[in-house]
Amino acid sequence: MFQEITWFAAVTAIGLMAGILLGVALTQQTAQRLSAECWTARQNCSDRLFRKIMPITFIFILLASLSAIVVLHDAAKLWMGMSLLASLLVIAITMALEVPLNNKFARWELERIPDNWRHFRDAWLRNHWLRTYLGIAAFLFSLAAFSMHKA
Repeated sequence: MFQEITWFAAVTAIGLMAGILLGVALTQQTAQRLSAECWTARQNCSDRLFRKIMPITFIFILLASLSAIVVLHDAAKLWMGMSLLASLLVIAITMALEVPLNNKFARWELERIPDNWRHFRDAWLRNHWLRTYLGIAAFLFSLAAFSMHKA
């Protein structure tokens, strides 16, 4: 019973992360059409929300994934380990690439956005798509862990 609860918590948390990342990626793709001022205001508003929820989400994913690795065996443990690795890469990209860009955007004054703002916006989106692919991979790996665990 504890194994199922642990696995369910890990898969749910990782699935939520993957869903959040995919939703943000799709809305950001659409936001490419916005003016510099509108895009920056929107980005900063979203960033304020995600600064509150993503650290909690990341911590829960790490704790749940590590717990699942402890209780799973054989191939299931390996798949959950791969899921954890992909999740760690999502966190690393977030901290190393996305947060510094978000900090830069937060310092922009809407009346004086740099002429090369699209360069930074596009870099953010490229990084985010990479995070999204890794988040989806983490989710699929966690599902594979469950299927191996049930086999």
